Amino acid sequence: MKQDVTPRIEKLLNSLDQVKRASVSPYFYSRLRSRMEAEYAQPKNGFSLQPSLALLSLLFLLVTNVYLLLNQPVTPEQKWTEVEEQTQWKTEYALQEVTPYQENPIEWAVVK
Repeated sequence: MKQDVTPRIEKLLNSLDQVKRASVSPYFYSRLRSRMEAEYAQPKNGFSLQPSLALLSLLFLLVTNVYLLLNQPVTPEQKWTEVEEQTQWKTEYALQEVTPYQENPIEWAVVK
């Protein structure tokens, strides 16, 4: 097996010695450069105002949110339930005992 591979490799290497270097026509690089510059100079077909489009969409979302917040219908029943819930929280979680850490506004008026 090894003896069979060695002549093939030698034959392949000898065939590479006969290969000549590829040549290029004298004006190839100048034509290539002009083609690349022409492609770079052409305007792209895509939409080039992407940052402004993003800013416009963010502004639209902001204006829509502000409009919806300001024009929210508030019924008197909703306000009454909110006040009721607040008083319920105050009564449930308020301290019943006076601690020395609570500020007394009357004492502050005397000190000033």
